[in-house]
Amino acid sequence: MQVAITRGLRRPTGDALAPWTLLGFGAGLAAGFLFGEFFGAGDRRRLHRVIGGLGRKAPRRPSRSSLVAVVLAALAAEPGLAGETFDLLPAGRGVLELRGWVGNRAARARAFRIAQQAAGIEEIANRVLVRGEDDPSPSPRRGTVLESA
Repeated sequence: MQVAITRGLRRPTGDALAPWTLLGFGAGLAAGFLFGEFFGAGDRRRLHRVIGGLGRKAPRRPSRSSLVAVVLAALAAEPGLAGETFDLLPAGRGVLELRGWVGNRAARARAFRIAQQAAGIEEIANRVLVRGEDDPSPSPRRGTVLESA
């Protein structure tokens, strides 16, 4: 004897069961393939990286002001750049701009390399100018006539 409520819950037979069986088989096959690729013996480093990274927090980036202080201190500590003054200004997200005047191109390159090494992951834009090469040329005064040959 069957209760009227359970008559609608009877298990389908024949052709109505085939699509669900195929879907279950495909889902199990796909899940087995993914687990095998992820947890397989071929690449245990991936598993250790995922499991090991669960409890770790992302490293904190230093504040912009502390980063500027570190870079300027590294530049001041360099004996080849003694007496030169530099400014380090924010130029966008994750970008700092190094500005100043130096005596030659080698000092410009040295200052940029030191700033890059001290900044770490931050990007540095080199805007250091060389005296004698990057000086602005005097522009003619307004209202004067230039002589032509």
